[in-house]
Amino acid sequence: ISLGPPHFQWTGTGSVRSWQSNDLLHWTAAEDAIVGRPGSFDPGYCEAGAPPVRLADGNYFTTYDTIIGSQRHGWAAGWVVLNGSNPREVLQRGGEPL
Repeated sequence: ISLGPPHFQWTGTGSVRSWQSNDLLHWTAAEDAIVGRPGSFDPGYCEAGAPPVRLADGNYFTTYDTIIGSQRHGWAAGWVVLNGSNPREVLQRGGEPL
C-alpha cells in the first residue's frame, strides 16, 4: 500500500508479514505485522485477507483470516486498523470475529 514511497506489502500464512520498499524493486526483510493473540478468538494462526483500504483519517482498514480457537474447528475473519504513517503498526484490532 501507499501511493508513494515507502511502499508496503503483506502476505503470509501463520502470521501476516510485511515488507517495505522505496523503489518496488528492493524490499526489506519481512516483519511480523499481524500475529495470533493467545486467549482471543485468533490465538495462533493469521493469514492475509483483503487489500487495505485508506480511511478518511489516513489510516488503513484491512481484514485477516484466522482459525478459531486452539482446536482448529473453524475459520473466521478478523479486522485491524493500521497506522497510515507506518502501516506495520496496528492501532486497533477487533476482539470478536466479523
